[in-house]
Amino acid sequence: MLIHVFPARQHAEVRQVDDLGRFSVVVAGDASEEELERALTPLARLESRTHAWVYIERLRAACGRDDDAAWSQAFEAMVGFAASKGWVDETGTALRAHLVYESAVG
Repeated sequence: MLIHVFPARQHAEVRQVDDLGRFSVVVAGDASEEELERALTPLARLESRTHAWVYIERLRAACGRDDDAAWSQAFEAMVGFAASKGWVDETGTALRAHLVYESAVG
């Protein structure tokens, strides 16, 4: 699962929702931390230029797959794996994601 962020358009969208074996935030182009924060809101909060905290329930809703029991189970397994690695915040409500910068993402 990838979250594509377009800072210039202040927009983020979830893609490849069936690929629960990977998880990162792909940033189109270069942007300031303020621009990244605006583009990620309300899906996530920026931790630094290298990581963001993605809100689990907002991510699940953005995927639009809650009516799929098998997908929901796989999503919960992904969250459980992340928790086992320390990639869930102290409140249990957000996943830590690595930011990957690309010059052009379409």
